[in-house]
Amino acid sequence: EAMKMETTITADLDGKIREVLVQPGKRVETGDLLVVIEPE
Repeated sequence: EAMKMETTITADLDGKIREVLVQPGKRVETGDLLVVIEPE
């Protein structure tokens, strides 16, 4: 089985995730936009 990584990410604001912009298994780089958050 391939090595899997899990990383905790944080947001600068409170809110609800409205859209996920990456697909499972896709490689992302630092600075990539991952989700759209609607502020509360």
